[in-house]
Amino acid sequence: MNKFVKMDDNLDNFNQFSERKVRKDYQNKKFVNPYFSNEDKKDKGRFNTKFYLKILVLILLVYVLIYSNLLRINQIQINGFEMIDEQEFRQVVDKQLGSLRYYLLPQNNFLLLSKAKLANEISAKYDLDKLEIDRSWKSLNITIEERVSFLIVYNKQSFYFADKNGIVTREITKDAVGEYWYRFPILNIGDKNVNIGNEVTSAKIVDFLLRLNEKIINNQLEINGYELREGEEINLVSRAGWRAYFDVNTNLDTSVENLFLVLNEKVEDQNTLEYIDLRFGNKVFYK
Repeated sequence: MNKFVKMDDNLDNFNQFSERKVRKDYQNKKFVNPYFSNEDKKDKGRFNTKFYLKILVLILLVYVLIYSNLLRINQIQINGFEMIDEQEFRQVVDKQLGSLRYYLLPQNNFLLLSKAKLANEISAKYDLDKLEIDRSWKSLNITIEERVSFLIVYNKQSFYFADKNGIVTREITKDAVGEYWYRFPILNIGDKNVNIGNEVTSAKIVDFLLRLNEKIINNQLEINGYELREGEEINLVSRAGWRAYFDVNTNLDTSVENLFLVLNEKVEDQNTLEYIDLRFGNKVFYK
């Protein structure tokens, strides 16, 4: 019986101790709620300096690598010029390097330069046999090999060089035409539209025209040039104003022989002559 009394006394003592402990903890305000942290609340209201500093450093790094002069191409070396105007060619390159990729990234950046895009811009202006673009530290090396030109063609818009296959290789400024006027045959192609790399006449006509022009020069006949006609025919246009009609399928030597036969033996005054038709072999018509 006394044993049970002692146990009750111990229980009462424990309860009293617990009540005092709770009152003491409450007064000291040391209660801890496991579902709410004061530290978390403090962090939410605090300015995250490290985070924004990282963002600032990242922005600065992007600017330095992309938009500053650190990686900007500042030297351009171009080799292989023969007839192409170097200044004109450089303007094409400079224009492309001054443009933006995706409306945002500068082409003149050493890391961001698109060689394919630059090559496309050059090829749209010049039809070359060879084009190599290499880049080294902040510099660009371009090597070209011009396609050999054989004649000058022109329409109402401009003048162009064409190769032996009648393919347009590049445009010529009107100021530069005078430099080449006596070095190449001049062919008027009428209203034909011209794009670099397009065929404006056939290789057969080019070959006939080159051989004809050589004979005309050797005989010192003054001409303004040639005209492209339908089919496989061309006209010679003389300084005096008359025209000679040629068919490229006829014998060139016979046609040229008949041309000068008419001029030397049949026509007294070339200023009164309108045409000489040489398209039918030895059957020659003139007026």
